[in-house]
Amino acid sequence: MNEDFDIKQSQILIIDDDREILKFLKIHFNRFFSNISISSDSREALKLIKSKPFDLVISDIVMPNLNGLKLLKEIRITKKEMPVILMSGYANESNRRNARKLDIDEIFEKPLDLKKLFIAIRTELEHSKLADVAESLLKGEEPRVE
Repeated sequence: MNEDFDIKQSQILIIDDDREILKFLKIHFNRFFSNISISSDSREALKLIKSKPFDLVISDIVMPNLNGLKLLKEIRITKKEMPVILMSGYANESNRRNARKLDIDEIFEKPLDLKKLFIAIRTELEHSKLADVAESLLKGEEPRVE
């Protein structure tokens, strides 16, 4: 990882209709990341995503109103490169297939393995930052390293 890129400052949004899971994940991941937002409403979360510069989104799949896969489709329309991690207590093959179509390789099953989830978050953030640097270099710009 680039020493100049501090993932602790990354803007992360966690979405789940279960408020207890949200509280737990926020408390747990606040040890590693200082800018964690949470939302228990997927429609409100979509508004947040469109209005704030999140670096990564973690979303449950099974939620009322706008499920995680529909939310992911909406995110891909405006923020195609935004890293998204999906989680579910009901990860079936149909969800996995649909997620792969939207560039999601893995769905984390509940109960969550927090160590594996942390590694996935860190990996996604690092890949995203490297892609940003590569894009700047290809454009002939000086890459911004935050």
